[in-house]
Amino acid sequence: MRRGKAWGGFGTVPAALVLLLLFGGALTQALSTSFEDGTRAWGRVFASDELFESLALTWRVALLSSSVAAALGLALALVVRRVFATFGGRVARVLLQVPLSMPHLVVAISTLMLLSQSGLLDRLLGGNAVPALTNDAFSVGIIFTYVWKEAPFVAVLVLSALRGETLKLEEVARNLGASPWLVFRDVTLPAALPALRIGAALVFAYAFGAFEVPRLLGQTRPSMLGVWSFRLYTDVDLSRRPEAMVVALLIFASVGVAALALNVKGRAR
Repeated sequence: MRRGKAWGGFGTVPAALVLLLLFGGALTQALSTSFEDGTRAWGRVFASDELFESLALTWRVALLSSSVAAALGLALALVVRRVFATFGGRVARVLLQVPLSMPHLVVAISTLMLLSQSGLLDRLLGGNAVPALTNDAFSVGIIFTYVWKEAPFVAVLVLSALRGETLKLEEVARNLGASPWLVFRDVTLPAALPALRIGAALVFAYAFGAFEVPRLLGQTRPSMLGVWSFRLYTDVDLSRRPEAMVVALLIFASVGVAALALNVKGRAR
């Protein structure tokens, strides 16, 4: 049995090496490029007024997107389990997975067509009735897009976590007289938390470093870090590329800190 487990672990080594090579190579290249002219690129980025504005905006959008997507994903999973337990459950599960195949850019364009001040919602309300919800200072359109796209993803993760043993424990708790709230608090939620934590972390990481959604739906300045990095990288002045790599490394470091904090919090529980 132990030999089988050992061989099973060894079987993941080739895939891990490929990932390490690709990820490590990209990280090494980014570090190398950022120091092409010594520490000048780092100094220019940290001296820029846009850095702290973009950093604050990116953290806010990523935190709100991941938090709302996790909460809504949990609610969707519970609705699918309870309301559609006897009828339409499989159909509901399939419908949850439809947004997973849609590219973020398609969802962003749909948001623009729906929520812009000349979009579908504004026309349905008679015109000039919708405030600025896209390319706005509060990034409503960006957050809405990520929640729309990622909440079903979180729901699918939660549904997978709430199968098997959790169903039996919930039934036992109900038979012992526990109220629906107690069953949710003491059985369902603890079982769902690992999946919620993973889902929220993935949504946070993607939202923090993404480019296409904030490029289409965000304001020009301050822009999110991914957009700022792309703008620096594609500048006609090639000497700004090291600055683009500095911003990209800040994205990597921020996501790493968030993932570490989430992991430490999860272990503490």
